[in-house]
Amino acid sequence: MAEEGRHPGAEIRARLRDDAIARALQTQIGALNEALNRNGEVITELAQEVNGFLRQMRDQTAEIARRGVAAARERQRRQEAAAKPTFSPSPF
Repeated sequence: MAEEGRHPGAEIRARLRDDAIARALQTQIGALNEALNRNGEVITELAQEVNGFLRQMRDQTAEIARRGVAAARERQRRQEAAAKPTFSPSPF
């Protein structure tokens, strides 16, 4: 006979339910791991693409800056050359 206060039927149902939940979770965990691995590769590829794009933008920006500096120096050189007298001042 069952002990007083215990409900063996309810305990068995609860144990069966817990076992079913554990099996379902185990299946879902496997699928989740697979999805994470698959998506992890996609995310890694995307990150590499973004890094490549950022490197390209950095290089282009540096090149534009170098050209700007060179152009500014050339303008300054031309202005200085234009400001210099082209003839010798008369001593008189």
